[in-house]
Amino acid sequence: MLTVVALETDETLLILKIAFLVLLYGFIVLVVRSATKGMDQAPQESIVLGAAEAAALRAEHGLPSARLLVVTSPELQEGATIEVSAPTVVGRDAHSGIRLDRDEFASGQHARIEPRPNGAWVDDLGSTWHITRNYFRLYACCNPIHPALECLQQALAELRPRPDEIAHIDIATYRFAAVMRNADPPNFFASKYSLPHAAATMAVRGNAGHAALDDAAVRDPAIMALRHRVTVTEDPAMSEVAPRLRPARVTVVLHDGRNVTHACDSHRGDFNQPFAEPELRDKFRELAGAVLTPEGVMLVEQAIDQCESWENVDVLTTLCRRHGRA
Repeated sequence: MLTVVALETDETLLILKIAFLVLLYGFIVLVVRSATKGMDQAPQESIVLGAAEAAALRAEHGLPSARLLVVTSPELQEGATIEVSAPTVVGRDAHSGIRLDRDEFASGQHARIEPRPNGAWVDDLGSTWHITRNYFRLYACCNPIHPALECLQQALAELRPRPDEIAHIDIATYRFAAVMRNADPPNFFASKYSLPHAAATMAVRGNAGHAALDDAAVRDPAIMALRHRVTVTEDPAMSEVAPRLRPARVTVVLHDGRNVTHACDSHRGDFNQPFAEPELRDKFRELAGAVLTPEGVMLVEQAIDQCESWENVDVLTTLCRRHGRA
């Protein structure tokens, strides 16, 4: 009797297993059929329209234009509204629909604005920052005051005055640089943002490089006296063209009446007006010489010239350790 019951139980379990497998495979078939349904037909999203067809479709369905509000811009009028009714490229390129010629942070073809039913879409057009579009500094101070220093250097080279022969130095420049006019910087860091201090240092020490604009310059009596004979004013016309240009005008007047004025639209050192290679190498040697021996400076410079052939950066670090100043 027990044997018969066991056989009936095994047969029942076998039937249940078979039924479960049938249901499972049936479910899988339904899922696959549902997922592949309609794959032999072209989906609506695969239709590609040309520019003319897209414009006609937009006109037919009355798709709204996008309205852009200019919040701040060096090129466009602040508060202005720009209507975009078709895909429009924004950038500095001459063929851009919305030109940003004076915006140094925009690339040639920076972005594309496309009005859609659910709002305006902005597509990045692969704008890239290039290291070759960077700039170098020969003066050891804040970049906005470099144009004035470059003009002053030319004026001093022409007059060749002693510091005590200078009656006053008058500087006109754009707003962002003109605010850096503190004639009594309290410390070394503040002196980097003082145009009167940098100008006086250049006149007294002959340049405004790393070695000249040091801690001692802040308390140098000759520099301190000349700083108060430097006037800095904003020229509204110069502010109008910034930051596309960074103009400055410098007049040096001597006690004997001689005077000279030099002006520039922008200082050298960026990708538009790069420094000559010898100037950059001189700046490297000045800075490297603060931590390396003269021989070390020469060897490191030679090694950098061959950096493309390095297997690793150990070439540079080994030279720096070997020839560092004690």
